[in-house]
Amino acid sequence: MQTIDPEDTIDPEDMIDPESRAEQPPPRHPHLPKPAALSALEGALASLGDIDWEAEDGSQLLDAVLQLQGASDRLDAARLAATTALDASGEHALRSSRTCKGLLTRQRPHRMPSRTGRDVYLGGQLRRMPVAGAALAQGVITIDHVRVLAECLDPRYQGKLAESEASLVEWAPELSWDDWMALVDKWKDGADRKDPDTADEDDLQARNVHLSETFEHRGALDGLLTPHARQVLGAELQRLNDILFEQEWQAAVDEHGQGAVTADMLARTPAQRRHDALLEMAARSAGADGHRVPEALVHVHCTQAELDASLAQAAGEEPEPIDIESGMREYHDRRPLSRRMLARLAISGLVQRVLVDSKGHPVDIASPRRLFDRWQRTAICVRDRFCNCGCGLPSWLCEMDHIVEVRDGGVTIVTNGEPLCRTSHLHKTNNRSRGG
Repeated sequence: MQTIDPEDTIDPEDMIDPESRAEQPPPRHPHLPKPAALSALEGALASLGDIDWEAEDGSQLLDAVLQLQGASDRLDAARLAATTALDASGEHALRSSRTCKGLLTRQRPHRMPSRTGRDVYLGGQLRRMPVAGAALAQGVITIDHVRVLAECLDPRYQGKLAESEASLVEWAPELSWDDWMALVDKWKDGADRKDPDTADEDDLQARNVHLSETFEHRGALDGLLTPHARQVLGAELQRLNDILFEQEWQAAVDEHGQGAVTADMLARTPAQRRHDALLEMAARSAGADGHRVPEALVHVHCTQAELDASLAQAAGEEPEPIDIESGMREYHDRRPLSRRMLARLAISGLVQRVLVDSKGHPVDIASPRRLFDRWQRTAICVRDRFCNCGCGLPSWLCEMDHIVEVRDGGVTIVTNGEPLCRTSHLHKTNNRSRGG
């Protein structure tokens, strides 16, 4: 058996002819040092893991969370920029992947593929939105703002985003998320190259509801509602659901005592409660047989100019043009409705007028009662639109609270009322009771 002396082993490099070695191309990916910024970032992230957050007080935690949110927004911008550059480099083709998303998914299979695909898509869209890209890099807007703005690049908006991008980005940090989304929806409604009223016909053609029998004779309910039907059905379903919830909560309080009730003690889950609310709607409809069924209540906000234009268009006349920033025709949740639908609601008598003063504030109607009446409640809802605690619940689903409480001399007028969700209302009342 032949033995090999370690000193006589052949170096693979010696097997290459010196002349051919000179013709070899340099490595495609030389091992370059990691950018200093990434090294510093890794060190900073490691040090964050050593912080005992529970030892910090509330004020310091609030500052820390806000700073981390801002840092996360800037990291999103850097990640999108790097992802876009990676996609343009063609590295995925050299690594036998059809797309950049496929390459990244293979490298980090535990990451949700849809998030990786979103990065690739948004990174490409940011090339067409330079103002949004700069704002994201500075931490002024978030990746969610970019996602919404990317939808405005759809061809049906005729490239009008280039004219309005700076304005929409400027308003993003100034408005709450819901207010900004309402602004974007309004912009979409005005920029859509289709006749906005044709959307009603599309909605009518798309509407469908299926009630199918399933295993053990159960029923599966699914379908697609028009925007108007969603408003009507959703409002009534929520109203009945709240009634059932109040009944269950009171029953649980009677059994376990005030302050000892939690959601898991209730007889039904939210989904089961919605099911029973639908049954209640059917029972009430059947009970109204032979009687006039009242029209469903729909809350709509519009300016007089939009109402006049809608009625003129319904009469076959050419309405006067209305500036997009001064017009308003929308449901209570700020989703736009067409002029055709607004005219139909106005003609059928479903529009309730709320009187306002010269500054646009609803007129106060004093009441000797402690509770706000239905007219005052409507005026407060029209004025504030959403819960004043900031949770985003529409004002129509809130409880009306006295800003200056009755025991402190507050009166039951519109200017002294505000909509609060049940949780915030109870929290305010309980804190006041504990504090005297």
